Amino acid sequence: MREFEIKMNCPNCDQSLAFEATDWWLETECPTCKQRIELSPAHKKKGDGLKTALRWIAVVPAAVAGFGLALGVFVLGWSADPGLHIQIASFCLCPVAFVWSGASVAPAHRFVTAITLTILLSITFAVLFTAGVMRGSYGDWFGTGWTGASAILGIVCAMGMSFSIQRNELLQKRIKEKRDQETLIRIKPNP
Repeated sequence: MREFEIKMNCPNCDQSLAFEATDWWLETECPTCKQRIELSPAHKKKGDGLKTALRWIAVVPAAVAGFGLALGVFVLGWSADPGLHIQIASFCLCPVAFVWSGASVAPAHRFVTAITLTILLSITFAVLFTAGVMRGSYGDWFGTGWTGASAILGIVCAMGMSFSIQRNELLQKRIKEKRDQETLIRIKPNP
């Protein structure tokens, strides 16, 4: 069986189709719905551009909302003198929620989005930590060390979530490729 170079879906019935590169820019008929299809890069569903743009715009607000929601759970849930295990859990889970919720909203390139959000979180932690040290907010060396260690722990957890997202993204890509190979219909362009 020959490998197809171009894969797309019919805009009318969403049937998976495959073409050779020489077929591109021709017209053909979908074998399922019998509609004429122009094989060109401009072939997209209507309304995808606005939806995609809005999802990209919502990445950072969704990430901040995820962080705030996770932080709210820990602050409201254990407001009366939280123990060390609760503090460590919040230092780990809030950055994880930040990366996961932001990357989940992204329409594509979730791993790159997760890494970008992790870098943004790292910069934010570094700026807040430096500002706190400069103002003397931590009081003693232990408070400074604890805050720095918890920030590093949060960054490590956010990186772990980023690689988890990459693994999931690769797995979904393999599953999709396997399904496409099983269900592709080879059609010939009309003369």
